[in-house]
Amino acid sequence: MTLKTWSFSKKKNSTAQPSGSSRDYTVYMKENTSIERPVFIIGTGIDAGINYCQFSGSNYYFIDDIEMLSKDQVALHCSIDVLATHKASIGAYTGYVERCSNASYIDTMIYDPAVSQSQQIISESSEITNMFGTNIISSEGVYVLKVVGAYGSSTGGISMYVLSVSELKDVLDFMFSDSNFTDLFSDSVVKSFFNPFQYIVGLHWFPFSKSAFGTVSPRSVKFGWWETTGDTYGRLESQIINGGGNVTIPARYYADFRSYHNGYTQMSLFLPTVGLVPLDPSLLSKTGGNLQVGITVDIATGNTLVNLWRVFTGGVQDLLASYKGKIGVDVPIGQSNGEFGSLATSTAMTVGGVFAGDAAAAIGGIQGIVGSYNPGASVIGNYGGRESVAYQGVAICSIRTYRSGELLTNVHGRPCCKNIQLGLAPGFIKCAGASVPLAAPDTEIEEVNNYLNTGFYYE
Repeated sequence: MTLKTWSFSKKKNSTAQPSGSSRDYTVYMKENTSIERPVFIIGTGIDAGINYCQFSGSNYYFIDDIEMLSKDQVALHCSIDVLATHKASIGAYTGYVERCSNASYIDTMIYDPAVSQSQQIISESSEITNMFGTNIISSEGVYVLKVVGAYGSSTGGISMYVLSVSELKDVLDFMFSDSNFTDLFSDSVVKSFFNPFQYIVGLHWFPFSKSAFGTVSPRSVKFGWWETTGDTYGRLESQIINGGGNVTIPARYYADFRSYHNGYTQMSLFLPTVGLVPLDPSLLSKTGGNLQVGITVDIATGNTLVNLWRVFTGGVQDLLASYKGKIGVDVPIGQSNGEFGSLATSTAMTVGGVFAGDAAAAIGGIQGIVGSYNPGASVIGNYGGRESVAYQGVAICSIRTYRSGELLTNVHGRPCCKNIQLGLAPGFIKCAGASVPLAAPDTEIEEVNNYLNTGFYYE
């Protein structure tokens, strides 16, 4: 019988078979020996460096030990290499592969628990997207005045006017100037309780330019039975301003599942009028879609409704979240019963103080007016903040990336989760529930399946 021998370097859990030339010996098997763990008796001329052999063109064996029997005989104690012996059957087997190292079958978007997480930040980036177009957001802003008084046969409606700070001063000065109501103030008793302030429903400041409000009608301001004379102002035809658009997403650091897992990548989104909200990065894993923000501004209240959508090709929309915010600052205005001449001065102080951002000075100017008839002051609204005006019209998407441990592709594979023919995916393979049909003893079948299910190298 012929025994082929090699000095062959291979992994224990590999199907690799020697390809180089062998040194052949004529041998016989020791009596009462096992086929799986045979002992071969060889005559003189043994190469002490051999560690691998094949018997009669069939089974492959690891040489575990070389025993010197005499000066011209040695015994080779061997154990069967089941992976190399049954390589053809293993390569032809189609099974469910959990992990593999072959790039053609790796699914990089499946979470890999073998990749360690780190708390070290390695990348931070952000992108700013304008949500209201160009020249819409303004640090100077405009005022929306709501007054009781409608055009037409009825005077019971409420009209809104968009005004610059100078126009607001003019309108309020008109309302609180005695000379504009000579027909009413001829009666000193009526003069004592007449209050044009009651026709003002509210006043809001918006960080917009006038162009944001669309079409306006040039009209005088009508409050109750009176209206301003001379100049005309922008009367609003619509009570809604719409904004929004596709959010620009920063470039991702990773190109696999780590870009969409919170353990490695954290995302946040600053939304106008809402603030900073966390964003699940996995929501952006589907390709062919855009992250879209829709903003609806209610001019009458200054409130906003901000919707966050995932919009895909073909018009499919997925609503991710809905938020309520506020962009219109409630500006307090007030007056005390008394002389309207002094009130007109206070109005100018109010507008100037609010415009300058000095809330305390503006409110103090109003409260400092005391009338002799009724010293109690009436105030509409609470002063709101106007900070960070520059960010009221933008969405800011930010990505923070954490370092990970190295990938174990070559020695442990990466997630595959596919049914494939093992011979088509050379490299590391780990199966689940493998059961290769073999014409071999049960011990060999069990050993082969154990290798496949714990991880082996098809080489």
